[in-house]
Amino acid sequence: MQFSFYRFANLRAIIFSLALLMPFQFSISSNIINGAQVFKAENQESKKRVLIIAPHPDDETLGCAMVISETIRQGNPVKIVLMTNGDLFFRPKGSTVYDYDKDSDIDIVDYGYIRQNETLNAMSKLGVKPEDIIFLGYPDALLLGIYNCDYNDVYLNEGFTFTMLLHAKRGYRSPYENSYHYKIYHGEKPLYNRNYIIGDLKRILSDFKPTDIFVTHEFDFHTDHKASSLFLRKAVEELKVEGISDVEHIRIHRYLIHYDLPEKAREEEEYPDPQSPELAVRDFIDNCKRIPWKETILGSKPSGSITLDEDFKIVKHELINCYATQLYDDYFQKNCKEEIKYSWLHQFVKDKEEWWDWPIDYPIPFDYYDKGNLWFKFKHWLKCFYAALKFRINGIQT
Repeated sequence: MQFSFYRFANLRAIIFSLALLMPFQFSISSNIINGAQVFKAENQESKKRVLIIAPHPDDETLGCAMVISETIRQGNPVKIVLMTNGDLFFRPKGSTVYDYDKDSDIDIVDYGYIRQNETLNAMSKLGVKPEDIIFLGYPDALLLGIYNCDYNDVYLNEGFTFTMLLHAKRGYRSPYENSYHYKIYHGEKPLYNRNYIIGDLKRILSDFKPTDIFVTHEFDFHTDHKASSLFLRKAVEELKVEGISDVEHIRIHRYLIHYDLPEKAREEEEYPDPQSPELAVRDFIDNCKRIPWKETILGSKPSGSITLDEDFKIVKHELINCYATQLYDDYFQKNCKEEIKYSWLHQFVKDKEEWWDWPIDYPIPFDYYDKGNLWFKFKHWLKCFYAALKFRINGIQT
């Protein structure tokens, strides 16, 4: 294709227009985040269909155990979607990881299946049936990268020992034969691909028709957690365009698992506050003082909650103990003066489970997706484009 000065001028005009719009979009987002336009749910009917979206096995328990229990108690249907199997950070503890698939090799696939079983075991104690738990099987820690690569078939990931190019034509697929896509589409293993993830979520939404969805927050510190919400937004947006009216009335509840004070670039979790009876953030460097929600990037305190009685607190501790691969002695905020009673996972047993009831499509600052600016995103795109071009030139075929 001939590259003309005219086309280049148009490109410059588009970039300049986006740069002008960025402050405007950020101001809109700030109003919503600060509570000026926070969604207020109307009186809800008793009959609900609840969908829980968890990035990794254990997030469904940490954020929504009481929600799941109460939904089942009321006789309402609930389904749980696991975006990944949490198989990347392979930290076997004792005998918790073994050769699950009996292929004479203990690897991340074994780890993923074992983590699936931890969720199945924990959820069975709440009365959730195995058929109501959906494992998508997409790659742990790579969801945001896949989301940002709009061109669908390439994502270059660096920094791990198994550095790989996720390229649709080279067949990088989920290895899990119990993945949702594999079962629905008769043995087709899902590609590590943006459209596959969105397509799976659209199919689940269309089939289950949830009235309420609990999903991790876009402002969660973990990239898989924020990407889960972004993928949900995209799935709902496409269903609306396709004329599926049911999605117009879905209530979205965002729960939080990881949070850091972004301006401090910490290495330790500052959330949840282990000494608070409710979910809260504190600055463990500045005398462990409590940080009001309005001073965080979320801009407002949680707008929805469900109370845990003392009996269910015991149950939730028992559920967390089901995730044996994750039970490390992670006592964050150790330099605070008081003794911390529980390790990090057990700190999610509070008086309430809380969430933010915001519209599915509330504006997010343009530069939020990559924690960078327009130039950063442009460089990211060029890097992926260069990787795809290099592989094609070198003659790597399917």
